[in-house]
Amino acid sequence: MRLGFEVRQGIPGSHLLTPLLRPGAPPLLVDRGWAPQTGGTLDRPRGEVAVIGYPRPADTRDWNSPSDTPAERRFYLFDPLAIAAALELPKPEPFGLVALDPTAPAAALPSPARAMPRPDNPHLGYAITWFGLAAALLGVLGAVFWRGRRSG
Repeated sequence: MRLGFEVRQGIPGSHLLTPLLRPGAPPLLVDRGWAPQTGGTLDRPRGEVAVIGYPRPADTRDWNSPSDTPAERRFYLFDPLAIAAALELPKPEPFGLVALDPTAPAAALPSPARAMPRPDNPHLGYAITWFGLAAALLGVLGAVFWRGRRSG
């Protein structure tokens, strides 16, 4: 199953999703990493596997979301229920797992995540904005005060 669309070094590709079938538990969709649309030899796990990774929540669809193509096994939003239905799997876990392998060779396909995602940290932008607004306010107050003293 293909998820999304991403260009890396001028090569179009997407993330490869594989169901992890577990005895006595719902299937778990695993994002194995980025792979090119065409070409390249994909590593295929055989037999029993262990996956190390981090959880990925399902995406929420809105009016601006691209349309999926289940018949072609192409999805643009991570929706475990819709993806499992296209694969004719039982109801899956409501989240996915992003495979993590910091030691994977650079040429490995699919190319797994190499590190945990970093949370967005916009504090510097906030500080610049608020200190900039404070400086602008001081400038305006200084101009008003200066004009008041000049005219009085």
